[in-house]
Amino acid sequence: MALKHPKSVHAARHVALRILAAAMAAVGSGCVTESPVGSRWPGDGFAIDARVVAFPDGEAVPLQSFLAWEDGLAVYREAPRVLPGSAPPIPVYSTVCVYELRPESIRMLARLLARAELFGTTSSFRADGETTDVEVEVRWSLRSEQGQITTRSTETGRIERVAHVINAFLPAGRTLRWPGGDLPGQPEPRRIEGVPEPVDDLAGSLACHLELVRPDRGRTNLGLLLDLFGIAVAAGDADDARDALRAITAAVTTAAGDAAGDPQALDAWLARLAALVPGPPADV
Repeated sequence: MALKHPKSVHAARHVALRILAAAMAAVGSGCVTESPVGSRWPGDGFAIDARVVAFPDGEAVPLQSFLAWEDGLAVYREAPRVLPGSAPPIPVYSTVCVYELRPESIRMLARLLARAELFGTTSSFRADGETTDVEVEVRWSLRSEQGQITTRSTETGRIERVAHVINAFLPAGRTLRWPGGDLPGQPEPRRIEGVPEPVDDLAGSLACHLELVRPDRGRTNLGLLLDLFGIAVAAGDADDARDALRAITAAVTTAAGDAAGDPQALDAWLARLAALVPGPPADV
């Protein structure tokens, strides 16, 4: 899809991208490394998408996100709010930190997640215990396979170790919010250093997400497109919001063709998204 760069935030985006480039260079030189040369990790198609969602009134409200890919790009995000009028709620990830893990460090992340028995998990995992209003979900992809592990319980299991591993690769002072309060178990030693402080900058976040979903990057999925849509609408950027909505429509239409669903419900949801776009009605 062709995502435009309106003049209204043109300068802000260039500043944001220069900051991101400098930050990536800094953390690339500061990562703690232990993985040997020639390791089979991270593996083809490696990707991690960890998200924390709250249910204050029974409806999912995204709070945090950590993304990482086999080339070492990592993105930590926080959503201080959701897009007004969106149902289900769409996060506004205005606080973002983008950094690049050295090859040794991305291999370490994948290897530690393998030791935590993440890979091969293909369904939700919900242990016994008290159900809370916070849910942690980790989706993974590796060597043409994918799966997820999820909990809202105070009694966890393997996802507890997975969360400790992820925390070791987050910006300093950040951890995944955990059901019931503090994450139990033994913390993983911090594996990186020099990561820049996450910045609350809506225009910079928009610039970042536009780069993430570029077709030549190979990272685009429905979740990222929805994230981009929420940020673009919150920023009042009608052009990018419309382009994101067109890409969302194409993605869900393709998915609907491969699985049974309710076409009327899908059309109604897309219409609700179109109504959120600033300015004249969006043509999707």
